[in-house]
Amino acid sequence: MKDQEAIDPTDVLTPEQYREMAEREAATEATKEVIEKHIDDIMKLREKFPLDDMDLLSANITHRRNVPKNVKQQIAALQAKMAMIIEEVALRIEAPKYKSPQEVLSTMKISYNEKTRANSLISAEKHVHISCQSLKIAIDFFSELNKHTFEKVEKAREAGEKRVERNLVLGNAILVYELTDFLIKYIRSFELQGISDIERLHGDIKDEVDKLRAEEESRKEAVGAEGIDPGVRDHIVSDIENRLKSFDILEEEWDNYIEQIDGLKAEVEAIAGKLPTLSAIKDNAKGQIKFLQAAAVMNIVKSNLSAVQASISSLEGLKLVSLSPDRVRLLLGISE
Repeated sequence: MKDQEAIDPTDVLTPEQYREMAEREAATEATKEVIEKHIDDIMKLREKFPLDDMDLLSANITHRRNVPKNVKQQIAALQAKMAMIIEEVALRIEAPKYKSPQEVLSTMKISYNEKTRANSLISAEKHVHISCQSLKIAIDFFSELNKHTFEKVEKAREAGEKRVERNLVLGNAILVYELTDFLIKYIRSFELQGISDIERLHGDIKDEVDKLRAEEESRKEAVGAEGIDPGVRDHIVSDIENRLKSFDILEEEWDNYIEQIDGLKAEVEAIAGKLPTLSAIKDNAKGQIKFLQAAAVMNIVKSNLSAVQASISSLEGLKLVSLSPDRVRLLLGISE
């Protein structure tokens, strides 16, 4: 689905794509502000208190008794702030995409049970999209923020500002550690929400179709009995065949839909396969924090950037399933 892929500003964008791009850019800027303030705060902290650089990590600062409680809470809240921004942006990007199917559904003259099923399907897929979007945003942020810090380090180096450069490199190492730690936790705890609801709905409809198909086959066999007018028999058999073909169309549509869902699950599993790479980046950042080698400053930062970009390549093929009003009707066998 085009709007879920990387958006090229040179393309002719739809209003929805403009909105998504604006949401992402605003969120990236907001996250940059959070990160820059965090780095500024910890740099002031290391000058004011007797702390090792590893103590500056959000997971470690809470254990330092010589730091005021409110300061520790502020530093420790970094990853929670990032998670909040990611979840909010994912919701704001995906939620409006379901306005059209929901509006069409509200005007359809269908039974209460059919409308309930349709709402369940739309709601389940909406949760799938939001959860996938949040994972994509998390990884995009990871790459963008590290790139942003790298550019600042290079500017300081070109300007000959050694102290600024060293602080930025330390800040980059801390940032990379925090981001990889956050992303590892995020991926490990990630769950494609809505999948189980879709699979349950599919199972219910499959059971119902199997039951109805068996009834039609029995009806077809029964109408072949003697004493039934041939014209009536032919008409009934024709009706039965049409209903059986409708079942075939319904099952084919569901097979295609589930195949797309399974492909999405496989893509997410491939992202989970990047955990060893992310762990290696995190450990390398830890080593950089503990022992900063000035001569290798730019090489370390560049290697981090390359590793980050490589770690997100799995998301390039992440395409979400799309539900249109027509597809909802096909999947649920609804006719207006």
